[in-house]
Amino acid sequence: MAKHVSIPEFKLGSIIMDSNDIIIERLEKNANYDHTEPHRHNYYEIFIFEKGGGSHMIDFEDWDIADRDVHVLYPGQVHCVQRDASSNGWVLKCTPEYFGPMGNTTFSTRGLLHNDFNLKRPTNQLNKESFNKIQAFVQSINQEKASKDWASQTVIRNYLNLLMLEVSRANNTGSNEVKKVDTMASKFSSLLEHNFSKQHRVTFYCDALAVNDSKLGNILKEAYGHGTSDLIANRILLEAKRFLLHSDSSIKEIGFLIGFEDNAYFNRWFKKYATCTPGEFRIRAKEKYQT
Repeated sequence: MAKHVSIPEFKLGSIIMDSNDIIIERLEKNANYDHTEPHRHNYYEIFIFEKGGGSHMIDFEDWDIADRDVHVLYPGQVHCVQRDASSNGWVLKCTPEYFGPMGNTTFSTRGLLHNDFNLKRPTNQLNKESFNKIQAFVQSINQEKASKDWASQTVIRNYLNLLMLEVSRANNTGSNEVKKVDTMASKFSSLLEHNFSKQHRVTFYCDALAVNDSKLGNILKEAYGHGTSDLIANRILLEAKRFLLHSDSSIKEIGFLIGFEDNAYFNRWFKKYATCTPGEFRIRAKEKYQT
């Protein structure tokens, strides 16, 4: 069997010991890994670019880095940053645990975890007024971190909420109202993220959420524009594509990693949703990204 080469994943554990903390770094700082190579993290990253330049690949989409850009990365997303040397700004990093029970805000920062901010895309260019607010929130978070006063973590979470809400406004330009994602839809998103590689059936998610398939499908279509089966398939397909491009694992190994014991069935399933075989996708993707 071929040697399994997985997608590089970097963790915050070696950087911070307290999961109820947030890191803010200037983008000029050298990371302890090659950020220009495709990789992923077990934590959130929020890139705030004062001056742009370069490109950012996020899960098979290429985005230009522009002045006053904010890029939001979720745990598990595969990305690489080809940033011009003249670009600058900040990157905010925090673990999923940061959005746990410690948060007491009405519109909890946990919204990041389930995409309750309803971001339509991962990158957002803000106007000067909005970006000035973002800069002020970053400075306030830094001041709170330095002060270590009582309740500082709650204050920081509130600033982070305000920062993300400002990004959400820019992301949803043209909408009169940003619809908050239904609680059931958020629970489904979290459940899917933790189980997609093992559980492919709609009945599993319905049983776990104590809801019938018709009601769950309607809730998800209203929230995300897709029914339950399509959301499950899309999440599995995304992970398959990530491994096909960013690892040297065989197609059979990749199928097994995401819950397919029958390699022939995995090939048929992939072609149904991707309109090409796993092997064809791998060749095209590697040619495109020259890996």
